[in-house]
Amino acid sequence: MPHRVQDTGAPPIRLWRGTPNCDAMHAFVLEALQEIGCTFVAAGAALTMNQVGNLGEFVTFCIGHKKAFATFRCHPANAHEPLNTISRSGVDLIWILFASEPAKDSVLLQEVKTTGSPDMAIHSSLVADYRKMFGRTSRETLAIMLQGVKSRLVFDEHRPDLSTRLTRLAGVSPQTCQNVTLHPTIVHEAIGGDAGPVMLAVRTSVAALGWSESDIRPWSIAMSGLTVRLQRLAEGN
Repeated sequence: MPHRVQDTGAPPIRLWRGTPNCDAMHAFVLEALQEIGCTFVAAGAALTMNQVGNLGEFVTFCIGHKKAFATFRCHPANAHEPLNTISRSGVDLIWILFASEPAKDSVLLQEVKTTGSPDMAIHSSLVADYRKMFGRTSRETLAIMLQGVKSRLVFDEHRPDLSTRLTRLAGVSPQTCQNVTLHPTIVHEAIGGDAGPVMLAVRTSVAALGWSESDIRPWSIAMSGLTVRLQRLAEGN
């Protein structure tokens, strides 16, 4: 795998970097885009913000699928269509593990933000994404976000038993969720920024919403020249 990973702090903040360099990470993502038969944009076509965000979700999905969460099934909001100009609502990446024993089932909720700015000021939007999961007026509560997954389990996989098991994991508040872990993630420019303090601030802010800090495990995924790389990737280069 063209990645090196470093965990810092406890609970850990996970830093993903290319190895031996960012070009290796770039090549890994490009290969994945080619593997799914992605329809690339024309050379020089400006990317929309939605496309930038969807590409960041695709990068994150590839790392999770190939490396960190290889034993989980994933239900992405946008990662399967990385160059779509539409960004669908919902949790960006829902990872589910149905274990041999229902008591060991687990769900990982990964919200992703992508920015070419080294200050990573977009991190505040991550906190907002997790806040709305149990907002009193939000239409995007965790139960609603999981409804689509449960429907697919029933109608596509003919596994109503798994739908019931998933229902048990989603509580009515952060404190009542069972075996649910959060992975707030920023895909960002590698040069000029320090992801550690930024992601620590994200974890502290999300914990203030009622989640246990031990269940919040942020990710930083960095590549140099990110904005240019995303353009090249979108063009198939």
